[in-house]
Order: sequence, then structure tokens, then C-alpha cells
Amino acid sequence: MNSKIIVFTTVFLIAVCEKSDIEISLTKSGSIWKGLEISSTIEAQGQKNVDLSKWSGYHQKSMEERYEVLSDYLKSKVSQRDLEMDSATANEMIENCIGVLGLPIGIVPTLVMNNKHYVVPLATEEPSIIAACSSICKLISSSATHKGFVAVSTDKNVMIGQIQLLVQDPLETIPKVVHFIHDKRQEYVDTANAHFCESMHKRGGGVVDLVCKIIEPKAMTEKRSPYLCVHVYMDVCEAMGANAINHVCENLSDLIFADLSTTDFGSRVRVGIRILSNLSIYRRSKAAFRIPLRNLAWKGADGKEVASKILDAYHFACDDVFRACTHNKGVMNGIDSVCIALGQDYRAIEASAHAFASLKDRDRAYQPMTHYTIDEKTQELVGELELPVAVGTKGGSLQTHPGYRFTHQLLGNPSAKTIGEILCCIGLAQNFGALRALATEGIQAGHMRLQARNIALAAKVPIPNLSSCVNFMISKNSFDTKTALEFLAQKQSKHTPVATTTTITTTTTTVCTPQHTNCLDKIDEIIFLANSFFFLKKKKEQLNFLKYEAMQYVFVTIFLSKKKKENGNLERFS
Repeated sequence: MNSKIIVFTTVFLIAVCEKSDIEISLTKSGSIWKGLEISSTIEAQGQKNVDLSKWSGYHQKSMEERYEVLSDYLKSKVSQRDLEMDSATANEMIENCIGVLGLPIGIVPTLVMNNKHYVVPLATEEPSIIAACSSICKLISSSATHKGFVAVSTDKNVMIGQIQLLVQDPLETIPKVVHFIHDKRQEYVDTANAHFCESMHKRGGGVVDLVCKIIEPKAMTEKRSPYLCVHVYMDVCEAMGANAINHVCENLSDLIFADLSTTDFGSRVRVGIRILSNLSIYRRSKAAFRIPLRNLAWKGADGKEVASKILDAYHFACDDVFRACTHNKGVMNGIDSVCIALGQDYRAIEASAHAFASLKDRDRAYQPMTHYTIDEKTQELVGELELPVAVGTKGGSLQTHPGYRFTHQLLGNPSAKTIGEILCCIGLAQNFGALRALATEGIQAGHMRLQARNIALAAKVPIPNLSSCVNFMISKNSFDTKTALEFLAQKQSKHTPVATTTTITTTTTTVCTPQHTNCLDKIDEIIFLANSFFFLKKKKEQLNFLKYEAMQYVFVTIFLSKKKKENGNLERFS
């Protein structure tokens, strides 16, 4: 088929679809290109101060102290075991399971959204993400015009399923197929709800409409012609919805194909793939903040200067796709971390977000996900993020993994819409924090200070000495394994290392004294001895981390010296 016929067919079919009134609108705004309206929500909520004092200095607390604060917040005992999954359960979840891979999980305790406080869990191996989000959320909750973020979502959790219909003689066949499906549209909707998604329909969801869409091949060759795709619009309620939509599409396609087979043109139609689309444009959330310029002063720069530089960085992403890609990766740093902690399909959300960034402005290329402006009238910086977010609170592994049950409880067991709004708040906070750093001191200064702990661990610096090693690297302004090893060498040289080996009756083990080369490597095995001292335990709450760490080392050194003097050797303690 030549290109002129294809163009004519496309125009004709668009006219058919418009005449048939197949297009539907499922968003509050009435158009996916206009964006969700957020101003009315701001006016309705007004301003409200949320007390975050109990979370002050949370990052400086020990792990046990953090659990104590969380236990008080949730009014129930919290421990590491709440987050763990056993290998037997894991083995039932995936194929060829060989174990469970741990990932650090932390919290952003300072998010205020729609006048409500949230403690948001994030699972990530990358330092600085949680620190940046916490800092920005605290700033927005205390200094923004509306004392926190404001967020909204679309009315329904509508996802799209796709049924591909390949046709012969498209110029003649496609219009007939479009009219046929349109005439039986309500019958298909009712049948799907009654037989293919009955339980979801009873909960208020289910199939809401069908739309025929013409697909025009990108590569125009003699062998490829236009074909149809039936979009199945389905309200999936609180589920992410993939399995439900795929089930409906597969069964509905069989029904449509059977009905088409009774027509004189049905032999020219065959069914292709049946599957959901992860581009969930009718299931979106949006977060925004407004902050007076005077409250943006940071690192010696006044607020207007900081805001101006943030806009310069944002416009760079608008103008250059290479920068836009990195800009959006920063947004997803925060969003993906929350998704992993909550058991959401972060791969689908990320794919949808990047695709949506390519649709935001149909006259331009891939765009930044966030949007920043300065309101000259009110002298405020305005930040916004709107994304399609297909998340769920039911189904999948959410009821299987104990960690997911805990993280949802931590958020107050929110609805799917609320989770989508939280994701947008965290993504916006992470991006705003990155732009502020880039526009002022640069991204590496703060990031490498936090990354220093990981570098020290990789260099096998013992945990009790991590803080000292980090301070050493900061003083040297050098953040690499070589510097960490230099710290270890200096620390060991002060003790004139001498190796000692002891054979135990039940176990043969290499152990250490304060003069042993590997003393620092072994100290974590006996550190519990220091904790057993009544004095140290009693005084622990009154000491900051560095003083506590130093006293631990003193107690262990005294204990080992005493033990060696008494026994002439050193046994391994466990």
C-alpha cells in the first residue's frame, strides 16, 4: 500500500472514531496534556503547622534509638525482624531461588503532604538520597507557603489494556472493524465485568470503556500496513492491576475474534498480542510546593540567587536531552527507593515516567519530569511534579513479604492514590535537593562526605572506627580507598603491631591483642564486652556517638590488657 493511501486511511479512521464518540476523558482536568489542577486543593486546605520535633536529630541516633522512636510513633514494638523475609518464603516467590539479598532501608521522617505528616521508608544502597530528601522535606514543611507539599490524583485508578488486531486490506477492513466493535462496545464492557473481572467490578472497579485506535507503522514499507489496537480502560481499584488487565484482555480478545468470525470481513482479521500498557496516563498524581525566595538562602548565597541558579539548571534540562536524562534519573532516585521499600513495581513506574516525559510537550523532545518557575508577584519558587503512577495496596507480594506489611503500616496503610502522591513528593524533593546542590556548592561535596562511609567499609575499616576514618578523609579532602588505607596504616603504626596466635581446645583461632596487626579487624567480635559494663550502659544515652565509640575502645583495651596480664594469652570471646 503506498503512502498516499495510508494517509487517506488514517484521516478517514480518525473521522470515524470522532464521529463514533469513542474517545473518553477520565481525568479531573479533562485532558492529559493540560495537567492536574492543584490550586483549588491548596486553597481548600489552608495552612497548618505539623510538629516534627520528635524527629529532630534522628540521623545522629544509634540504630536501637531509631527503633525506639519508631516504636513510640507506631505505638508498637519495632525491630529488625519486622523487615526480614525468610528463605523458605522467598523460595515460593520466585524461580531458582538461592537466598534473600538485603538492602539498606531508611526513612524520611519529615514529609508533610496535604497537612498530614508521613514517615516515608526508602530502600537504597546509594548514600545522600535519604539525607537530601529529609533535608528538603523539612525545609518545605517549615518554610513553604503552605507548610508542606500539596498533592492531588486522578479520580479513578484507570489502567489501559491493549488488544492488537492485524488486518488485511486495511482501507476496506479497518472501518468495518471499528464500527463493529463500537456498536458492541457496551456488550463487551458488561460481559467483561460479569465474567472476567467480577470481584473487581463488585468493589467498584472493572472495565469502563473500549476504544479503537489506529496504529500507523513507523517504518513505511510495502509489507507493513496500518492495523488496529483496542484499548481496554479498566479501573483496577487498589491493585496495581497488571494481572487483572491481562486476564481481561486475553478473554475479551477471544470474544471479539469469535464475533468478528461471523462477519464477511472477519477472515481478514487476526489477533496479535494482548497485554496491559505500563504508560498509565489516566492514573496520575501531582505534587507541588511554593516557597518564598527569602527562605531559600543556603551556603552563603541569598534566596534570590539560589532560586535563579535552580532555574538555570532546570532550563538546561529543558534544552538538552542529555541533561534531561540525568535530571530525571535524580527524580527516580527518590521514587524508586520508596517503591522498593513498599513492594511496588518500580520498573513499570520508571518506564511510564520516562515515556510520559516524552509526551509532556508533543512539540519537543524528551523533557524534565519536574517543572520550576518563579512567581514574580508573590516572590515564590514554585516546584511541581506530575507523573503516571501505577501502584497498589492489594495483591502481588504485598501480603507475602513481612517487610512490605511493616512499611505500609509505617505510612498508615495508605490508599494507592496516597502512595502515588507520596512518590511525587519524594521525587520532587530529591530533584529539588540535587538542583540546589548543583547550583551552589556542587553535587560532589555533600555526596562524597556521605559516600565516605561506604568507601571506608570497602577498605575493611572496622565499624567502630568508621567515623574517625570519615573525618580523616574529610580533613584530607580525599574520598577513596587509598585514603582509607592510609588512615588504617596510621592507626596501626601507633600500636607497634605484633601478631599473636592462640590455639583453643575446641577451636583453633587467630586472635589479637592491642598490639596485634589485625586488632582493628577483630574488635567488633569483642565490642559487646564493653557494652556489658554497667557504667557504659548507664551512661550511653548521655554520650554522643563519638564519645561512646571512644569509651568502647578504652574499655576493651583495658579489659584485654588485664586479661593478658592474668592469663599470659588471649582467648577468643563469643
